Amino acid sequence: MCTPNVEIASLLPYESAGVFHRVLSFFNIISEGAESDIPPIDVFTFEEHTLVREGTNRVIAYRLHNRTHIPARVVGPPEGEDLLRFTIELRLQDGMLGFAHFPIDQTDADRKHRTQQEFQIFLNQ
Repeated sequence: MCTPNVEIASLLPYESAGVFHRVLSFFNIISEGAESDIPPIDVFTFEEHTLVREGTNRVIAYRLHNRTHIPARVVGPPEGEDLLRFTIELRLQDGMLGFAHFPIDQTDADRKHRTQQEFQIFLNQ
């Protein structure tokens, strides 16, 4: 289901970080006025929070363009309620609601490493 006007300020990232070259690519597409070429992000709701399941880099690019809303499709949440609760708590603790204070890594490998570190914290709790 497509929800064309999801408010960015209400979103939490599911991913641990954006990736610079991906953000830059979407930023440039928006700068060129070709937003219609960008597919909607995928969001899901868990408890009272809406998380971005796929499209983190697009959200960052829209936010950098001072956009307040982004096209989205509503999808089901991933499995693992404990991990979802941990992720939500971590993102809120780090002030990432609305993608504020959201890190952008230089490479996909850097983001993968960050994600592995977060998962290790989850396993050790």
